Amino acid sequence: MMGGRQTAGFSAEQDRTIPWRRAGMGLLTSILVVLGVAATDAMADTPTRVIHTTGGPVRGSSDGAVNKFQGIRYANSTAGASRWTPPAAPARSSTTFDATAPGSPCPQQVNQFSPQPPFSEDCLFLNVTTPVQSDGDGGLPVWIFIHGGALVNGEGAAFDPSVLVSTQKIIVVTINYRLGALGWLAHPALDGNGIAGNYGLMDQQLAFQWVRENIARFGGNPNHVTIGGESAGGLSTSSNLASPTANRLFHAAIIESGAYMLFSIQPAAAQEALGVKFATAVGCTGTNQQIASCLRNTSVATLVAAQGIINTSPTSGTTILPVGLSDAFGSGNFNQVPVLQGTNLNEGTLFEPFFFDPAFQFVPGGPAQALVDAAKLTYPQEVGIISGTADPAKVGTLVNLYPPANFPNPDNNNKPSADEALGQIFTDITFTCRGFDSNQLLARFVPVHAYEFADPNAPNLFQPLIGFSYGASHASELQYLFDAKTLQGPADAAANASSPAPGAKVQPPPLTTGGQQLATEMKAYWANFIRFHDPNGKPEGEAGDHDLAFWPAFGQTGFVQKLVPGPAQPFPITTFSSEHNCDALTLLGLIK
Repeated sequence: MMGGRQTAGFSAEQDRTIPWRRAGMGLLTSILVVLGVAATDAMADTPTRVIHTTGGPVRGSSDGAVNKFQGIRYANSTAGASRWTPPAAPARSSTTFDATAPGSPCPQQVNQFSPQPPFSEDCLFLNVTTPVQSDGDGGLPVWIFIHGGALVNGEGAAFDPSVLVSTQKIIVVTINYRLGALGWLAHPALDGNGIAGNYGLMDQQLAFQWVRENIARFGGNPNHVTIGGESAGGLSTSSNLASPTANRLFHAAIIESGAYMLFSIQPAAAQEALGVKFATAVGCTGTNQQIASCLRNTSVATLVAAQGIINTSPTSGTTILPVGLSDAFGSGNFNQVPVLQGTNLNEGTLFEPFFFDPAFQFVPGGPAQALVDAAKLTYPQEVGIISGTADPAKVGTLVNLYPPANFPNPDNNNKPSADEALGQIFTDITFTCRGFDSNQLLARFVPVHAYEFADPNAPNLFQPLIGFSYGASHASELQYLFDAKTLQGPADAAANASSPAPGAKVQPPPLTTGGQQLATEMKAYWANFIRFHDPNGKPEGEAGDHDLAFWPAFGQTGFVQKLVPGPAQPFPITTFSSEHNCDALTLLGLIK
């Protein structure tokens, strides 16, 4: 998901009781859970047993289907003198911690993609969700999920995995990490020991270490940990793949819409130059010692307000991230574990309104086209804006590749839609082709399973309905894995409900019947990968899950599993690159 006026996970510069199903067992029971038909009556939450962690004893709450342990501290506060320092694990406490509420989110701007304040620099907390009942020896497989939000927004507690955990019998851990300038500022005054701004990555890796040291006490297997995330969380996952300091902290990776910086991670010198501009803008000059002291005494509000100056992203050429992602993946110099990676069919529709109508007024036919008509902008001019190129030849090629006539708007009698076409241009340049390239690089060294999420009726939880179809937009797959209510949040629900668009009063919008089937299938695919490192669910010596459509590995053929809503089943395609014009966009110089 994105933050403020930045694209999701983008740099500022780019501005409940059902066992896991084995072969032959039906999807019906899980579908009932997704639909809210519980196998047991609702019951009040009760305290869990006390669990002794390296930070001290904790007690969570249970609803009869899952146990939740929220707001567990994995690092000390990073305020004051601890700003822009590596995170430090807390000393062990002898007092039992009441882990029944999330910890504070990290400081960030308030917008439709942020949790509600208050925020705090003392924010390095994690949440553990476990099934009440589980079977099997050796501990349950674990998924550590890293939230998105442009590295400037979000919190782990927004992702409620209760249905996934209870039906699939896995453990899910969600985490906070430092955001914006507080997590990613590179500056010569701060960058000892080759860190150069990767504080957020160090936070994530300390959380991984906490899981390795503690998850067995929660019933998990510390030797069967998958990391994953969406958008900025996917970028973080890719960065941890390429980070030598994350070695042996995880055993598989899931990357959702996270390859957008495959070729553009900046080196320390470039990041530090922006850091110098940032420090000057907030009034911190002088010697390095004076600048560091000034920055650590500057108010959070001032830092957050000015952080658009920096390139909020990981920094390469450091001990945490020695080289950029494409170089690491292309050379094989990364943590070689199985990977599941994919993108959404219509990623760019979430961002397209920002380019042309930030007020988000509902206009039949789409506000961008209405605004274009009023401003007398041509479609080629609009293409130049959203693609970021002023080269007439490149713009002309894009106009020919993406004519509005090829993009009917289902929300406006299937008339040709500039909005839909522009959204696809942004999708292909920013997400899909880079995701495909990432899979090609990785597949030379590790098993890769690739997907394209393609439910055309996926609800948009984050933006008001504005007259053209968002389709399978950026972040829309998350509600197929997590609870839509916690993903959307009250501010988004109120904004969407105020739209005059048909059906807007029901928030969050429900999945269609076919979408519910796809949600069940996706939970099974993801859990199979977390459990077996294969979405088909193939433990050694067993047949796969016959209720799921077979998902071939990406391999040398470039198979991509198209995740479509029921009654159709997901199916593999080999035309992904051509469908998204990846060769043409690469020749235009718009991908790398």
